[in-house]
Amino acid sequence: MDVANSKDFQWKSLAPLPSRRVYSTLVEAGGQVFAIGGCDDDGVPMDCFEVYSPEADQWTSLPPMPTARAGGAVATLGKRIMVIGGVGANQMPLKIVEMYNVDEGKWKKRNSLREAAMGISVTAKDYRVYAAGGMGSDLRPHNYLQHYDALKDMWVSLAAMPTARYAATSFLRGTKIYVLGGRQSKYAINAFEVFDTESRSWTKFPSIPNKRAFSSFVPAEDKLFSLGGLLILSWVVICLFAKWLSLPKCRGEVREQVVRPLRSLSRIFAGLTPLAEAVKLEPSHVCFAPG
Repeated sequence: MDVANSKDFQWKSLAPLPSRRVYSTLVEAGGQVFAIGGCDDDGVPMDCFEVYSPEADQWTSLPPMPTARAGGAVATLGKRIMVIGGVGANQMPLKIVEMYNVDEGKWKKRNSLREAAMGISVTAKDYRVYAAGGMGSDLRPHNYLQHYDALKDMWVSLAAMPTARYAATSFLRGTKIYVLGGRQSKYAINAFEVFDTESRSWTKFPSIPNKRAFSSFVPAEDKLFSLGGLLILSWVVICLFAKWLSLPKCRGEVREQVVRPLRSLSRIFAGLTPLAEAVKLEPSHVCFAPG
C-alpha cells in the first residue's frame, strides 16, 4: 500500500478547551474525547475532567477527579477510564490510581502503584493495563514494567525495561508492547524497545529518528504515527516499522501530548498548549485510514 504525500494533510481548528492548561491528558472512549487534569497558568495541578463531542464540536464538564493531578497516565478499559500517578498538588509524584465509569458517571479509587511516579506510559487490553517506566520522588527514571489486573484490582511486576525512562509512549499490538522515546533526567532519548507478553522478554528495535519525550504515537495497521514532543519542532513522523517519513508540522507551538485517534486516523487531535488550542489532522488519502 502506498503512503500518502504530506500535501494530502491539513490542520483544522476545533473548539478550545474550557480552560487554559498544560500537561493535561487526553483519551478516547466510546467515540468521545476526554481531557483529564493538567496544570493551570500558575503550575497548580487541576482536578478538571471534561468530554469533547466531535459531532457537536463542544466540550462538557464532568465530575472532577478526586485527586488533582497533572501528567497522569490514562488507560481505557471499555467504558472505564483509569488515571494512574502523575504530579499532585504538592508538586510531587503520586501513587494514587482512580477509575471513572462512563455509564455511572462516578469515580472510584483503585489499588495504588507500588511507588509514586509521574511520566508513566500505559497501554491496555481487555481487563489488563501495562504501565512502563516513570520518574519517582528521587527524580530517577524507572525501568519498571507493571501489569494491573482490573478483575483482581492488583498490580504485578514484570521484567524490567532495558532502558530506564519516563515520559515515554507505548502501545500494544497483538502480544507485544512497543515503548518509544522518553526522558532520562532532563534529556530526551530515542530508544525503541518491545516487550512480548507471552515470552515476557524485551527486544531492542531501531531507534526513532529524533530524540523526544512527552510525544504521542498512533498505530494503524503496519504504520506508526509519531506526533510532537519535546526537543523537536512539532513534527509529525510516520514509521513503517522499517522506514520513517515526515508529514506536516503541527500548527502553533510545540505540543507535548496529543490524543489517540478517534475511531480512525481521519482525526488525530493535538493540543494542550497553554493556549488551549485543539486541532485535527485530516488525511485525504485512503491509505492512512485503518481497514
